[in-house]
Amino acid sequence: MDSSGGGAFAAMGLGVCAIAGIVGLVFLAFWIWMLIDAIKNCPEDKKILWIVLIVLLTWVGAAVYFFVQRPKNPKTPTAPPATR
Repeated sequence: MDSSGGGAFAAMGLGVCAIAGIVGLVFLAFWIWMLIDAIKNCPEDKKILWIVLIVLLTWVGAAVYFFVQRPKNPKTPTAPPATR
C-alpha cells in the first residue's frame, strides 16, 4: 500500500481550511463594518430596522445594507451647484 499520497491530501485539506478561514474573516470584517456604518450613519427612523436586519441576516443583511442604504449616506456632503 502506497502512503505517499496521504501527505498531499492532508496538505490540500489544510490549504482549503486556511482559505475558508481567510474568507470567513473577510466576511466578518465586512459585517462589522456595515453594522458600525448603520449605527453611525443611518437616519434615526430606519436605524433600528437596519441594525436588526444586519444582525439577523449576518453577511447577507450587510450586503443588502451596502447596496441599498450605504450609497445614500455620502461621507462628504456635496455642494449645491453654483448659480449665476
